[in-house]
Amino acid sequence: MGREIKNLADKEIEAKEGEELAELIINELVTRKEKVRDILDEALEAAKSIPGVKRDWGLRDITKPLADNGQRGKALEISKDISDERESVLAIKAIGKSLSEDGKKERARAILNEASKEARNISDEYHKVEVLCRIALNMEKTGQEGKTEDILDETLEIARSIPSARSLGDIAQRISEEGREEKAKEVIDEALEMARNISKEWDRAYNLSKIAIAMAENEEKKSARAILDDALDIANKLSDDDRDCLLRFIIDDLTSNSGKGLEEKALEMARNISEGHDRADTLCWVAVAMAENGQEERALEITRNIYYAFDKPWALTRIAVAMAQKGREKKARNLLQESLEEAKDESYEYTRSRGLSLVGKAMAEVGQEEKALDIARNISREYYRSAALRGIAVTMAERYQSDIHNLSTLIETFVLSANCFVSCFITFFGYFEEVS
Repeated sequence: MGREIKNLADKEIEAKEGEELAELIINELVTRKEKVRDILDEALEAAKSIPGVKRDWGLRDITKPLADNGQRGKALEISKDISDERESVLAIKAIGKSLSEDGKKERARAILNEASKEARNISDEYHKVEVLCRIALNMEKTGQEGKTEDILDETLEIARSIPSARSLGDIAQRISEEGREEKAKEVIDEALEMARNISKEWDRAYNLSKIAIAMAENEEKKSARAILDDALDIANKLSDDDRDCLLRFIIDDLTSNSGKGLEEKALEMARNISEGHDRADTLCWVAVAMAENGQEERALEITRNIYYAFDKPWALTRIAVAMAQKGREKKARNLLQESLEEAKDESYEYTRSRGLSLVGKAMAEVGQEEKALDIARNISREYYRSAALRGIAVTMAERYQSDIHNLSTLIETFVLSANCFVSCFITFFGYFEEVS
C-alpha cells in the first residue's frame, strides 16, 4: 500500500501485458481507496469520543475528507450531529464544496442552498457573516452567480451593522482570494473608512491590520505595509500587555495567510513582544510562513534558536514538510525523527498527544505513511488521534487521486489497446460509483 503507480516494481510491470496490467493498476488504486476509507472510519470513531466542545470541531473537520472519499451520506449525518450552529453549517458547506469539486453541480447547489438557510439562523452576527460569505463564494462555482451576488449583498449589509470593520476586512480578503479584485477593492475602501473612525485604539489598530491583510491578498502590498505601519504606531502607544496581545493577534492573522509577502514585518513585530512565551510562539508562526514561502533554512534557524515554545513542534514539522516539497526528503525525515523523539519525551499527556499528532501527519506528507499510522493509532487523546488519522488519510487520498489523473499517460506508455483503456476506466470508476 502507499506506492505511487509510477513506482510499481519493474518486475510487476514487465510481467503484465494488456488487460492484466490494467487490472494490476486498478487493484492497486482500489486497495488504496479502501485503506483511506478504513482510516477515515477510525478517525471518525475517535472524533465521536472527543469530550467537550472539541467534539464538534473534530466532527466538522472530518466531513470534507469523508465527502471527498465518496462517503457523502455519512458526512451529512455527521453534520447533523454537530451541536454548535456555526460548526454544523460549515460542515454542510464543506460537503457542498466537495460535490462541486467533483463536478456534481446540481447536488452541490442543493446542499449549499440548505447551508445558506441554516447560516441565517446563526445568532452571532460575526460568525453569520463569515459563514454566509464562504457559502456564497462556493455557490458561484456551481453556476449560481445571481444567488452569489444576492448573498454577498446580504452579507455586506450585516457586516455594516457590526460596530467593527473586521467583518468587512474578512469579506474583502475572501473575495480577493477568488480573484475578484475590483469587488475586493470596493469593500476594502469601505472597511478602511469605517476602521479609521473606531475610537478605541486597540480595536482600531486590529481592524486596520485585518484590512492590511486583505490588501496584501489583493496584490496591494505597498498600501498594505503602510496600513500595517499605522496599526503598529497605535500598538506602540498601548501598555505592554495590550501591545503584546494585539501583536499576537496581528501576527496570527498574517502568518495564517502564509505571510502574503509581509513575513519580515511579522518577524519585526514578533521580536518586539516583551513577554517571553508569547514572543517564542509568534516567532514559530513567522518561521512557518517563511518556510512555506521558500525560506526553509532561515525558518529552521529561527525555530532552533527558541528554547521552548508551545508551537515549536508544529513549526518543526511544517518546516520539514516544506523541505520535502523542495526535494530534500532526507533532511526532512531526519528533522521529523528528531521531532518524534522530543514528542515522546513530553511528560504532559496533552502536549505529548499534540506533538505526536503533528509528527504523524507530517510523516505521511513526506511519504512515511505506515510509520505515520503507527504513531497516530497510539495517541492517547481522542482529538489529536482523530486529527492525525484524518490528516494521514487526506494525504493518501491526494496521492491516489494524482495517480488516477496520470493513469491515461501510464496506459499510453505501455501501449494498451483502446479496448483495454476503456475497460480499465469503466471497471475502475464503476467500482467507485457502486461503493460511493
